[in-house]
Amino acid sequence: MFTQLWLNKMLFMLELLVAEHMFVTSRKRKEGYVPRVVFSYMVCILVAFFFPILAYNAFYASFLFLVLFVVTVLFMKFCYDESWLTVLFCCFAAFTVKEIAYAISQLIVASSSFFIGGGDYASPVKDMLIGSYGNSSVQITSIFYFLSDLTFYSVVYLVFGLLFAERLKKEETLHLQNISFFLYAFLIEISVIILNAVVVYHSREAFDQVYYVIFMVFMAFGCITSLVLQFNMLRNEQLRDEILLFSYLLGEKEKQYLASKESVDIINQKCHDLKHMVKSWRHGRGIDDQELKDIEKAISIYDSVVKTGNETLDVILTEKSLICSHYGIRLTCLAEAERLNFIRDTDLYILFGNILDNAIEAVRKIEIPEKRVIALNIKRVNEMLVVNVRNYYEGKIIMEGGLPVTGKEDTNFHGFGMKSIRRIVEQYDGSLSLDTDNGLFKVNILFPSM
Repeated sequence: MFTQLWLNKMLFMLELLVAEHMFVTSRKRKEGYVPRVVFSYMVCILVAFFFPILAYNAFYASFLFLVLFVVTVLFMKFCYDESWLTVLFCCFAAFTVKEIAYAISQLIVASSSFFIGGGDYASPVKDMLIGSYGNSSVQITSIFYFLSDLTFYSVVYLVFGLLFAERLKKEETLHLQNISFFLYAFLIEISVIILNAVVVYHSREAFDQVYYVIFMVFMAFGCITSLVLQFNMLRNEQLRDEILLFSYLLGEKEKQYLASKESVDIINQKCHDLKHMVKSWRHGRGIDDQELKDIEKAISIYDSVVKTGNETLDVILTEKSLICSHYGIRLTCLAEAERLNFIRDTDLYILFGNILDNAIEAVRKIEIPEKRVIALNIKRVNEMLVVNVRNYYEGKIIMEGGLPVTGKEDTNFHGFGMKSIRRIVEQYDGSLSLDTDNGLFKVNILFPSM
């Protein structure tokens, strides 16, 4: 039962789990993380232990190692609260580093005979290189092979952990959207597993030291190149998001200017009306009831000034209230806003500015006066801070990835508004859910009590 291939699959699983832990440990963890990790690692090791070895050939060995890799990916997703793309990125990177360590360790052992034995291989050294896929029982040389591997792998993991895994710790979220990257990474992994198995089984029949060394050099170089490309693709995705964010912020500044201009225009219009009324009174004309109502309506604009206990939210609500008043939209607010002080002013402005802008845009299309309403409610429930926004809408809303698909032409630019809402909510460990129910759009945000 305990053949060389059996030992190899156990080592494969252990080496892969260590490498994956190195890359995913900085990711967002799920509740009950420690029990999840302990359970996952135990199951992974048991799967490796009991996975049957039905044949000793390159095809079955490749299938075996691919299955073990897939099992680790599933359990990494079970332990970490990240997207599938993020989990796959970390696992592919970990697998690549593991294969780099394997290639370097094989290369060092294979090259050692040039200095030790003048190019002639001793049987134990040969067994260390190509015996790991065999059906012979575990020998004492296998223990030596394991100890030498431990040294080589430790050094490689340390170096590549510092060069690559440490980069991920600086990134709160990995913005990965390019599916073609994962197809590329998967093909690289399949190629490495199959080619390595084919070379090892071929070498068992006719071992060529030079051929084996050259293959391991190319394998190490290819895996290093693949890892660099993986992280370059990640950086390109981040640069793309930064460009979109910059464009979005420019758009937000323009929107803020237009909103402020609109608010000033509304006030100027009311002041202009009052000025003409006062001028007519000065010439001795009396004031009728309709004019008194117009005066009340003009003065009521100052009722739009909102006091919630949070200055930033006051600015947002005052600005949006003026716009709502101009379009005949009723904006209601019940807010324990002082509890929002843990959110930075800029984030708070973007968060509620986007939510209310979307609501105003939807409600403006509604003709029925009773439905031209936006309701904002902020309150504490138990240990959570709950934010609810309700507004009516017309038409059909299509949801994709938990967010509504924008109906505007520039999907990158305008879709970024909803993404920025979700990003800010997650930045403060909150959760966002959106519901569409009988023409009523609901934004529900939960923040842990700060």
